[in-house]
Amino acid sequence: MYNNSQCSLFNQDRSLQGISRFNGGYPSTWPERGYGSYLSLKIYVYDENEIEGLKPLMYGKEGIIDVDICYQGQWGTQVKIHRLLLNSKFRTRKKEEADFFFVPSYVKCVHMLEGLTEEEINQTYVEVLKQMPYFRRSGGRDHIFVFPSGNGAHFFTSWKTFLNRSIFLTPEGDRTDNKNSTSFNTWKDIIIPGNVDDEMTKLGAALVEPLPLSSRKYLANYLGRAQGLKGRLQLIELSKQYPRKLEAPDLKHDPPDKLFKMEYFEHLRNAKFCLIPRGLSSWTLRFFESFFVAKDPLHYTKISGEVHY
Repeated sequence: MYNNSQCSLFNQDRSLQGISRFNGGYPSTWPERGYGSYLSLKIYVYDENEIEGLKPLMYGKEGIIDVDICYQGQWGTQVKIHRLLLNSKFRTRKKEEADFFFVPSYVKCVHMLEGLTEEEINQTYVEVLKQMPYFRRSGGRDHIFVFPSGNGAHFFTSWKTFLNRSIFLTPEGDRTDNKNSTSFNTWKDIIIPGNVDDEMTKLGAALVEPLPLSSRKYLANYLGRAQGLKGRLQLIELSKQYPRKLEAPDLKHDPPDKLFKMEYFEHLRNAKFCLIPRGLSSWTLRFFESFFVAKDPLHYTKISGEVHY
């Protein structure tokens, strides 16, 4: 049985090469609880040029998808996590010493911008995995993929055959309405937040600052596209009956019925509650964005139970 002083001494003496020290200056800095102040972790990031087929999964078959566009919006984590790992202290360039392997792909964005069809995505993934001996070595258990939308891994239609043991990073534990099952597995996959604009999450002054509660114009708002969904259409109609209490404009994907970034956050902060009706899947970026304009997200969905945040 170790006492506190012995544990502290053990941590101080543990200075092996490749073990990173966490000293952010805050109490219980991760991974202080449970792991001490040190973490030995090495992640290999596949280079887009080393595996034939990775480039189409990132830039489309013609190679013309603008990655900076893919970086924006709710699915930007597919690019952002890749870029963070490329500059991470935990990155290794030696496969033989890696604990995990990160496979970059921006298939949600590529598919949305018509760079690849679902059939082409499936074929390309299969060809990519065939060229990865370290994937075969573990059956994919130590390989990480980002699937940033409600579709999850379903963009790779053969995922049940090829990726059933791999680790998925996704904001969605359920599924989109047009899928019969979820690709999320509680025992191996990790729920991550949706991508919030960098200008709202950076240290220092944010793009838009929160308003005092007493200065907010509306009791609640909903600032998304209806997409023909019943709950959203009902909110839009309700806002017409109570225009001084509820803001729910009938927004579109294009101007003039579109809110651009600055305008969107200014509207979002101007209510005490943010209504989040279920879309094509149960997750929505507005749930995460609402934290940065200091309001209480009121999330309602077909799925019963509480939202803990």
